[in-house]
Amino acid sequence: MRALGVEEEEAFSCPACGAVSPRAFLFDGRARAWFEGGELLHESAGAVIRRGGGRGRRTLLFLRSRYPRLYTIPAGHVEQGADPEAEMRREVEEETGLVMTHAARLWPDERLVLQDSCRRGAEIHLWNAYEGEAEGVPRLSDEGRVVGWYYDEEIRELAASRMLIAPVEEIFRRLGMV
Repeated sequence: MRALGVEEEEAFSCPACGAVSPRAFLFDGRARAWFEGGELLHESAGAVIRRGGGRGRRTLLFLRSRYPRLYTIPAGHVEQGADPEAEMRREVEEETGLVMTHAARLWPDERLVLQDSCRRGAEIHLWNAYEGEAEGVPRLSDEGRVVGWYYDEEIRELAASRMLIAPVEEIFRRLGMV
């Protein structure tokens, strides 16, 4: 398969049949990946970054420019041999330009396995979710179309419109935000 530019979205084309898809099974050896019960799993790390408190509390989200083209928190695949918290901090800086100043792992004693279709072909991810604060002004990377700070009410509206990626919606549900 090879990557193609299709309407500003990454797509993959099968040379044998010509099928085009925003997803492909990509085994590059860097990401932690394994099979359980016949399903491909990847490991991910991401951060719920907040500013303010009470009714003024806002959470950072960005609209993905790649599959799945929904709102998400800064997150990404954990690479082989890497520490999940270090990977989360790297992804935050890569995707938003922010630098984490404080982070605590959410549900550290729980194996957070969530439905999560990714462009690399996995349907399920083991999530390392963190909550924390970051400094700086968020900026867009090539992975995002929109980045901003969202009030809880706006996040509930995004969830009701099915505009959040599934694992982020579940993380927000567990945090009582949706």
